[in-house]
Amino acid sequence: MSSNEILQEIWQSYQSTIDCFKIADRSVDKVDYHLLHKTNFLNISPEKADELIRKSRLAADDYVILSLWAVFERKLFEYLQRLSQKISDGNGSALNKRLQYKIENEIEYWRLDDILAHRKCKASKEIMI
Repeated sequence: MSSNEILQEIWQSYQSTIDCFKIADRSVDKVDYHLLHKTNFLNISPEKADELIRKSRLAADDYVILSLWAVFERKLFEYLQRLSQKISDGNGSALNKRLQYKIENEIEYWRLDDILAHRKCKASKEIMI
């Protein structure tokens, strides 16, 4: 699955979740027992239900940001690993082989802000995604 498809799937799931919160909120406001049947909303006050929906919406907002960030980070790591492979294939010096090994095996432990800071240097124009 391409990164665009993954991002689109995350966003569509988030939009559906937001729609579910809207429906739940309207159902609680109208005290529509038919729609609240077999839910936790049936046994709590409308105020508590509103608060739960609001907190859940904030959590969903955080989760979608986290999901999008995770996809970005994964794609960045994969790109840098591919780039290190190309560099090593183009010039198989011992230094390039050690750098490739370090990138492929240790990139997961690097600080992302350090990686992104390198985008400002001239050579980084090749690695920007």
